[in-house]
Amino acid sequence: MPGFRQLAPGLGDVRRSLVAAALGVASMLRGAVTQAQAMESEPVPARAGERTRVALVAGPGIEELVVRFVAELDSLRLEVVRPPDVAIPLPSTAELERLAEQQGARVAVGISRAGRAVDLWVVNPQSHEVVYRRVVAEGDPAILVLRSLEILRGALVDLRAVEQEPAAPVQRVPPPQAEPEDREPAPLTEVPASWLGLSGGLIAPHAGRSLAPSLLLTLHQRLDSHFALHVEALAPLHEWKVEGEGGRTKVWLGGVTLAGLVNPWSDRMFSPGLGLGVGALALHTRGQPDEGYRGASGLTTAIFPHARFELALTLTVWLRLRAALVAGFATPRPVLLFGDVREQTWLNPLLSSSLGVEAALP
Repeated sequence: MPGFRQLAPGLGDVRRSLVAAALGVASMLRGAVTQAQAMESEPVPARAGERTRVALVAGPGIEELVVRFVAELDSLRLEVVRPPDVAIPLPSTAELERLAEQQGARVAVGISRAGRAVDLWVVNPQSHEVVYRRVVAEGDPAILVLRSLEILRGALVDLRAVEQEPAAPVQRVPPPQAEPEDREPAPLTEVPASWLGLSGGLIAPHAGRSLAPSLLLTLHQRLDSHFALHVEALAPLHEWKVEGEGGRTKVWLGGVTLAGLVNPWSDRMFSPGLGLGVGALALHTRGQPDEGYRGASGLTTAIFPHARFELALTLTVWLRLRAALVAGFATPRPVLLFGDVREQTWLNPLLSSSLGVEAALP
């Protein structure tokens, strides 16, 4: 039939078109599945905006070093948060961990001054690992800063706060001199070595009936982080009155002493010292006789070996308080004469206590 022969070729064309469309859809689905599997197999890169957070806690008097630490941590692509600074001593490692957790930080970094050195703690609150270093540079602020930053970077790598592979070096262009806000921070201020002080004291001689006030001018010279020399000049503010047979006498005491001290804790907020010394004492007497007796005045000198214990409390970098206790004896022993009675117990032993303020010398 002619109509049938004309319709058959049209049905074949439709069949071929449907097969081609099905193959195209299958190919597209296969490509989509393959792409999805490839995307799942590849790791998702970290977002560039995320930065590891570090909590930085510092003691007083090292703000210049803290500024450099913040700049170095920022160059390592770390976000620095500053909880309120604390007084020496720094919090314990458990408290540093708690501060890091409160601030959402990966590690906590603690810095404090120790004389010419710097104590550095790095604490990881997740693994409870602690890194402690004391950085000593023999008084050179620039070397102190460089060594501290090297140790800090190594500790952060050990505690997995930064990647072990160093980032690509970044060239830093020095800022123009005309912009003061971009200038490099000043070097770390050294702990003063010389201190001039003024103290009030109380003197208790063995034969005295009461305590006598005195005024002391002191010079404290630090030799290194654990040894110092202390020079003290004593001037009397009041006399002792001693009564005996035939009258009474007034006694004034002055002197100069020199002591060598050992400071086991170096220069910290509380700095105890213990030492031995020697001095020269001058004892002036003036007799006030009763009727029938004759009074006499005189000046007696003696050597004063003694032991000294002291405690210094740092208020600021340039001001501190110092309390001291001195115990010793005078040789040769001074003697007071009241008629036929000899008073030989003077200045054996001799005790002195003092409290005063000291200012650092430039």
